[in-house]
Amino acid sequence: MFFFMRKHLKISFTGLLGLLLLCGCSSDDSLFDAENIEQGDLVEVSLTSRSKASASVSPTRAALAGDEDMDIPNIGIFGLARQKQDINNSPMEVSWFDTSTNWSGCILDNVAAHKDGYNIVWDDPTARYFYPITQFYAYDFYGYYPYKPSNELIYGNNIVTVNYVLDGMTDLLWGRATSSDAYAYSARYFRTTQTTDSRPNVPLQHLLTRFVFWVVPGESYEGSGDYSEAALMQVDTLQIIDTYTNVAVTIADHNNLNMALTDRIYRNTITDTLMLHSIDNEGNAIDLVPVHLEDPQGQAIVPKQLGESIMLYPQSRYTIRICITMDAYHDSVTDTDIPEQHFISEVPLQLVSNNVFAQGNSYDVTITVHGPRAVKLAATLTPWSVQEGPSIEL
Repeated sequence: MFFFMRKHLKISFTGLLGLLLLCGCSSDDSLFDAENIEQGDLVEVSLTSRSKASASVSPTRAALAGDEDMDIPNIGIFGLARQKQDINNSPMEVSWFDTSTNWSGCILDNVAAHKDGYNIVWDDPTARYFYPITQFYAYDFYGYYPYKPSNELIYGNNIVTVNYVLDGMTDLLWGRATSSDAYAYSARYFRTTQTTDSRPNVPLQHLLTRFVFWVVPGESYEGSGDYSEAALMQVDTLQIIDTYTNVAVTIADHNNLNMALTDRIYRNTITDTLMLHSIDNEGNAIDLVPVHLEDPQGQAIVPKQLGESIMLYPQSRYTIRICITMDAYHDSVTDTDIPEQHFISEVPLQLVSNNVFAQGNSYDVTITVHGPRAVKLAATLTPWSVQEGPSIEL
């Protein structure tokens, strides 16, 4: 399901020729021993992504949603050695970012890219990347969204992570292309595979939980079919109170290649209040556009969407606050003008699940709005209870 550094290593034909000449000049003849190195034609790195998601206005400031072939900008791509192959002798242990040991542990280092239909396309139209000809390693490819420059990523020993501050409007995606084939993905794999489209597929998945809110009018009295009081009401704002906002995402970890998706995102203790927003025609977040309730007048009730959606760190419980305005109106019973009124829901008003609201799930939440009930009191007086008292004789 559609599910949210150092340098770019580009190898051109000219650059590769220079690399071969450098190896040929080395005093260590074994580096270019024909008996130890299987050579072949250059194989270019080409990736695809087939992912699924669920409905949105903007791919930049809202939940990424649509069909598998939807376009997505601002993706970061890594190509990292998964394991040693058995083709050539004495490959070094896998080391992703220690270029003093070997450069081919990392063949794509946070390359800026975008998803164009099913294709992963480099943002630099002149960039071309090739699999190493030495056939030392098989590779996995990792994609994450939204892209961050390399100096904002955290590199460790065969691990790379990225930090985000959640704003409720930004989707987080992650995906990995991997294969159980001992030679996938490498130049040898692509020279021998018979698959029509053997490009590694990076299936991007959502790391957050999404909520979409809908509002409907409620009856003035149960079973009355009267919605005139609800038709005075307007929902102005919706907040998620004290929710986790500071998270880290593990893009890749060689010591835990098959890490569960739920473990790939983790949070610290920092919380904040996030607002539900609307989206303008350019796809930018704006203040929530209020939704006014209407009397269906005997017709079927059609829910109205409140704002766009909000994406949160997965939890089992969220506290929300809703602000509502009641229109000014004339009370014909008392023949008085009632001014506009504002109401705030009490805390805690909560969304609760028996389990954690899951990653990649979009939950529809229906808010039924009734008209307010005016505080009106009646009073009675209990009569004195007359009892036979003691008698007095004078």
